[in-house]
Amino acid sequence: MAQQTEPHTLPESPLEAIETSASLAKPADNSASTTDSATAYNALPLTHSKSTRVLKILPSISDQTDTIHVELQTISLDDDPPPEFCALSYVWGNPSETRHIMVNNEPFPIRGIIYYSKSELLLFVELTYKTMRQPERTIESKHRFASEFATMLSIKSKFFLELRRKIAAKAELDEESGRQRWNEKIAEELAQLALAVESSRTESKSQQVIQTLPRAEPDWRSI
Repeated sequence: MAQQTEPHTLPESPLEAIETSASLAKPADNSASTTDSATAYNALPLTHSKSTRVLKILPSISDQTDTIHVELQTISLDDDPPPEFCALSYVWGNPSETRHIMVNNEPFPIRGIIYYSKSELLLFVELTYKTMRQPERTIESKHRFASEFATMLSIKSKFFLELRRKIAAKAELDEESGRQRWNEKIAEELAQLALAVESSRTESKSQQVIQTLPRAEPDWRSI
């Protein structure tokens, strides 16, 4: 388990370190997955009590694959200034349900609930990026946009969860129409966040970007 630390501010490069390595699944059996996990950890040993492993989530490059790519890195909390990162927590979920992501270009098993959380984050980034309808964007600008957008998503995560809960509570909606309503609402919110990112390109601090977020709460009656 990674050592608990004092809360950190949101990083200016929010994808630099998204979660502590404690969230990675370590199978309890002696399967090949256990060996894969041990190899990944041993490749990046912790050198002292205030070092920890973090993940950098990489935005997907191709629309043809749902493979999640991350980089496993080590950081030292003794650095001055200390490294900034976002610490995310998860309910571990069923250990028998595992998926694979690519960690430092090698397959790595994680529990299903963690996989779906990462997929959702990347889906938000991809969906919003596409709604901007700017095909001339390069891969580099896409990565930069995704990095900025992830910071905003981390702030709005509770809103998205509440939005999903409210929509799911509409029992009179059948599955297809409910999903369509969710997609429409989430796309609307994501478009607002995307505009906030674009309008804040000249700002130098993450906090200044964050302050451009729309503050108004949605009208749940319209869902």
